[in-house]
Amino acid sequence: MAELYRNLTTEEISIMQQNGCYSQSWDKIMVQDGFNARFFRDATFIGECFLGRQRSAEFGIYRSTIDTCEVEDDVRISDVTGKISNCRICCDAVISGVGNISFSAGCSGGAGVRVSTINEAGGREVTIYPGLSAQCAYLQAFTKHLPPVSQALDHIATKVTEKSKLARCIIGSSARIERVSLIKDSHIGEGAVIEGAHEIISSTVNGSIKMGSAVRNSVIDDGAEIGVNTLLEHCFVAGGAMIGEGFSAENSLFFANCECMRGEACSIFAGPFTVSHHQSTLLLTGVFSFYNAGSGTNFSNHRYKLGPVHQGVMERGAKSGSSSYLLWPGQIGMFSSVIGKHTSTLNTSELPFSVIIEQGGKSVILPGATVFSAGLERDIIKWHKRDRRPSSSPDLLNTAGFNPLTGNMIQRGSEVLSIMTDKNKDYPHAGGIIPGGYLAKAKARYHTAINFYYGEILVRGIEVGFLNENIDKHALFNDYWHDWAGLLLPDYAAQDIFDELARGDIDSVEKLQSRLIEIADLYKEYEWLWLMDKLEIDENTVRSKIKLQAAVKNWLDAVHVRQEILLRDAGKEFTPAMHTSYGLIGDQIADFHSVRGKMDDNKFINMVRNETKDAQERAARALKIIDESL
Repeated sequence: MAELYRNLTTEEISIMQQNGCYSQSWDKIMVQDGFNARFFRDATFIGECFLGRQRSAEFGIYRSTIDTCEVEDDVRISDVTGKISNCRICCDAVISGVGNISFSAGCSGGAGVRVSTINEAGGREVTIYPGLSAQCAYLQAFTKHLPPVSQALDHIATKVTEKSKLARCIIGSSARIERVSLIKDSHIGEGAVIEGAHEIISSTVNGSIKMGSAVRNSVIDDGAEIGVNTLLEHCFVAGGAMIGEGFSAENSLFFANCECMRGEACSIFAGPFTVSHHQSTLLLTGVFSFYNAGSGTNFSNHRYKLGPVHQGVMERGAKSGSSSYLLWPGQIGMFSSVIGKHTSTLNTSELPFSVIIEQGGKSVILPGATVFSAGLERDIIKWHKRDRRPSSSPDLLNTAGFNPLTGNMIQRGSEVLSIMTDKNKDYPHAGGIIPGGYLAKAKARYHTAINFYYGEILVRGIEVGFLNENIDKHALFNDYWHDWAGLLLPDYAAQDIFDELARGDIDSVEKLQSRLIEIADLYKEYEWLWLMDKLEIDENTVRSKIKLQAAVKNWLDAVHVRQEILLRDAGKEFTPAMHTSYGLIGDQIADFHSVRGKMDDNKFINMVRNETKDAQERAARALKIIDESL
């Protein structure tokens, strides 16, 4: 670096002194050609400093103290009340109105911090670093019982974090830091924006942080947004996540498209689309994804015996209503809604799409109640549309509502319900009670759901030519599937990853990410093979043809039932009861229609109707292709 710089000339020193600048050793200030001494006023220099070029008075150093720093081209530094020490400040960065920025050589800026996620008492620690993906973090947390895999992941994380241990703080190009009291032992990434934050300590900030916030021992990744008055300690926030408005969190991980405002979190793994917008909401020691917390939602992980050792899982798409409470340990099945206070140990994983309510101090489980609900259908559409991941995001995200994992659980739920036959009897199960009077509806919902999903995969696969592929490959594989924080994959693909990690074939973040992307890209093929296994399709073309034709016809029937359920559910929003509070001046119905519109004009409702209409034609085409191909 030294060969690019020269000493100040006598004239340059004179100009700077006239402008109020000071240094005990002017010979330790090195500059590049293009340096303009006129753009430095009331600046104090300590130790060896390297200064780049300045195009105009918009750049330079004003009313600030610089200690042992490298300042690159077209940087503006002004009104530093303390000093900036041991930093490399890259091109086009702006620093204004800060207190102190300092860095101890060898610090990693939060990379390498061990976050005690999921279990407050420890045991599921995840090593954080810039660029950590939800999938890598998930594997770190949940492979502790597989020492060769866990050790390989720890080794990969260590290799990454060692690269973050630098001699100087890096303030990236085009970064903007304004009105910050303290930045210590931290790295600020390219294009990062920090405005009015209280302090940034031992952290890496590649996203944005706003007024009054404090971030300690954390990583704020590219594209992450930290709002006002936020407190983060031992946290990771991924690109596309928004944390703010007074939210506080410790030992927690937040991945793509999370939105957490005003509440609190402790030791949570917030997978994609974890949302909490309300005060008095505490998310605690659990795994969440595609989750929405109602106001006042609360969890407990302490049974006052051996400490806060309990953990829980809100599986993909689960929700909690206002003032809901869950006592951990527990596991709530996919796309289920929890309403009320629940103090039993609930495990409804094999009963997806349930509504779980509190009645008389007991947990009442209504399996299948959210299948084809208008709210859930709209959520799935919104997840796809509201994806804020930046191009740099490593998080892999599959927003499918129906998928092989939910399909397996629906089948398992159907098996559980099949042994419950008395409609006049309540059945204890999974920590709650399933009312006998609800059994017929629950069984019918699951039956329709599985026929709909099987047919949807089949018709879609036929449309893209899957029927012409070797359909008996599924015989090589097992049936189990995983959801790795947004990545859906079959167990045989997961086992391949574990084997490659244990052997050392995957020994870097880049290799692991590449393999995970390969798996994500093969989702449709994996799903098709899963369906072929479920339908028991084999080389007997006559038998296979009959099964495929039956699946298409069952799908078409299910499509019509789906429309009926969806329209009945959505139609509740247009009943006379919903007219309440309208018509304060004049006609109530006219006022309602002017604000809410009419049911027949609703976009969602018309979308459902159009899908049903299109299904008739899709089914006909699929049946024709089956007939001609087999």
